Amino acid sequence: MINCDLQKLEILGAPYLFEFATQHIKEEVYRVYMANVSRLILKATARLGNNEVTIPTYYDIIHPKNEPEQSSETVKQGILDEYRKIGGANTNGSV
Repeated sequence: MINCDLQKLEILGAPYLFEFATQHIKEEVYRVYMANVSRLILKATARLGNNEVTIPTYYDIIHPKNEPEQSSETVKQGILDEYRKIGGANTNGSV
């Protein structure tokens, strides 16, 4: 019974699929590791210049969060608010 099941798995290409999946997982782990190392180096470098930066993780870039749709007026108002925070000249809604 066991030999029969193993033969079916070999016919279906299970060893190849297992090897492919294993290789894919190893590559993904390597990408995440290298992205995290790069991220830490960038943050440390930014701190040397007395700057604080926000750098997304590799996973966040590959799997972005779905944000709710916003109207154009809401987006415009958000941009104007940020502009005012950094010292924008007009506060009446025009740029």
